[in-house]
Amino acid sequence: MSAPSTQPSVWTRLRPTILKSIIGAVIAAAAVAIYGVIVGSFGALELKLLLVIVVFIAFALFTLFDAEVVSRRSDRLALAGLVVSVYLLVAGILMIALASPTSSEDVEGRTAEVFARWIALVVIGRGLLLWLWLLDEGRRAYRTPLLQRVAVTTMALATVFAILLSIPVFPWTDAHFPDAYWRSLGVAAILALLGSALIPLLGRFFGRRTPPPPPGPRRLAWPRFEDGTPLPAGPDGRPDFSVLEQPAAPEPPQA
Repeated sequence: MSAPSTQPSVWTRLRPTILKSIIGAVIAAAAVAIYGVIVGSFGALELKLLLVIVVFIAFALFTLFDAEVVSRRSDRLALAGLVVSVYLLVAGILMIALASPTSSEDVEGRTAEVFARWIALVVIGRGLLLWLWLLDEGRRAYRTPLLQRVAVTTMALATVFAILLSIPVFPWTDAHFPDAYWRSLGVAAILALLGSALIPLLGRFFGRRTPPPPPGPRRLAWPRFEDGTPLPAGPDGRPDFSVLEQPAAPEPPQA
């Protein structure tokens, strides 16, 4: 029987890089704020730079959450979260960098409006990941062919609904969409909600809930001497308790 692999996963190796990125982005945001205070003016360029740093911090936090929490449940969902985070990062940078004033508003107002649109994209993207997480939990709980198909189809419909809902949020898209677009959006939403409701109902009647896996063996702490020194290991790799039975060395006679 081969020993279990002790090599860290890709998410574990990614964690230090994410933490360093967050620290660097926070320092950069503080530097931009200090510059604005010293100069005494905070124009459109400084506002765009600060918002881009905020977008990057949000990207790093989302990626850290996916690596720390989501990857423990499903590597596929963690990979989907990484794809969504990269999408939000690229969309946020482009939306802020390409923000230009219209005839009746200044650059700062337009940039703030674009940033609010990006927050709406974040709500849609992370909400989709939460939806997929719940659907995946239902798929894991009821392992029957019918429910597996319903869960996968519902995941696809939820993804289509989120994509259709996010397209009008972009500032460079046409403000007027045909009625067929909104009808398709409504149909995708209804079907996705229907599938989400059918999974627990069908599982209640036709599925058998998968029992949780038995708990693994508990790892006990390595025994130590009274001074905190660990006991030596024996030939079999276990603690050598025979050293505790050895008689103590006699004390030297006092003069």
